[in-house]
Amino acid sequence: DVADYSSAALSDEWAYRRFQAAVLDEGVLMKPAYLFHHGVTYAHTDEDIELILKAMRRGLEAVRRRR
Repeated sequence: DVADYSSAALSDEWAYRRFQAAVLDEGVLMKPAYLFHHGVTYAHTDEDIELILKAMRRGLEAVRRRR
């Protein structure tokens, strides 16, 4: 479980990089550093959020396939 910075720093950076690459392939740009927060704003439309969720699902599938 991630509870603070120290526990977050133990996360699998390479899994995040695979996730980020798969999400980018779906057209969603994410910050390259895995310890930074990502979020949505009021500027994002419902369609944007659906696109982001779809991309993140595919990103998670890509990480699971490589384990």
